[in-house]
Amino acid sequence: MIDSHCHIDFDEFAQHLPEVLQRAVAVGVDRLIIPAVHPDTWPRVIAHVDACRQWGVKAYYAIGLHPWWADKYPLDQLPTVLNEAIPGAVAVGECGLDALRDIPMEWQVAVLQCHIEAANHFNLPLILHCVKAHDTLIKVLKATPLKAGGVVHGFAGSLEIATQYLGLGLKIGVGGMVTRPHASRAQRAFSELPLSAMILETDAPAMPLWNDQLLQLESTNEPANVARIAHALAELRGVNIDDIVSTCQRNTEALFAQMR
Repeated sequence: MIDSHCHIDFDEFAQHLPEVLQRAVAVGVDRLIIPAVHPDTWPRVIAHVDACRQWGVKAYYAIGLHPWWADKYPLDQLPTVLNEAIPGAVAVGECGLDALRDIPMEWQVAVLQCHIEAANHFNLPLILHCVKAHDTLIKVLKATPLKAGGVVHGFAGSLEIATQYLGLGLKIGVGGMVTRPHASRAQRAFSELPLSAMILETDAPAMPLWNDQLLQLESTNEPANVARIAHALAELRGVNIDDIVSTCQRNTEALFAQMR
């Protein structure tokens, strides 16, 4: 299995990364993509890609500036540093829009546009973060289509919103939300969207899974949980787990063509 979105370079994993990777391999997760979130972290992300291989995990990276830190880097310098750092990456991102952050949406859109231009220049997919800004994001993507597509990661929206993204050539990232019994809107989307539209992810250490025994969200998340996410998606859709794993793997490989 492939964890198409995890942040194993974050401090939460610093003291026990070998154990985290060993648990992932033990359940069949042997490939992962690490999206960078700020130019200051890009070298660290690339270093983690190399470190993963000694533990039996093939890791790949994406280069981007997360919307949470969209105002923490000079906008006039961003296109140059993106273009210099992207060669070797399998995608551009994590980038996008987040209406919950106290950063003007106009500024966030300008930062996003830098990523779109870079992705189209290098013919790479875009890894998109979007929180309560779907209408704006869809408008931007309609105005500037993505040559190599992309994924709306950690999707928690409605079937109607997801369908619009599919019409723009994007995939939907299925993560811990599929395990949450009260996420009825996202559950409907995951149950009715074509399986060809989905890829699996954890967003570890964020987006924890629901624990049925404790009846609450777990406190941690890690790449091994891709297996649980796949099982939850299979149960929701009433299909064999092997169908989920094989189809989502093909979807991920097709989107992130540089993985091959």
